[in-house]
Amino acid sequence: MRARGKLVSIGSFSQKTVFSILWIVRQGAQWTVPPNG
Repeated sequence: MRARGKLVSIGSFSQKTVFSILWIVRQGAQWTVPPNG
């Protein structure tokens, strides 16, 4: 049961990490994309 709870916490943590990474990538893309392109 303890391992299962740990797995769930890791899953939620990785999900938050993925969302934060995607957000950073989107912000970076907005900054790197040229205004005319």
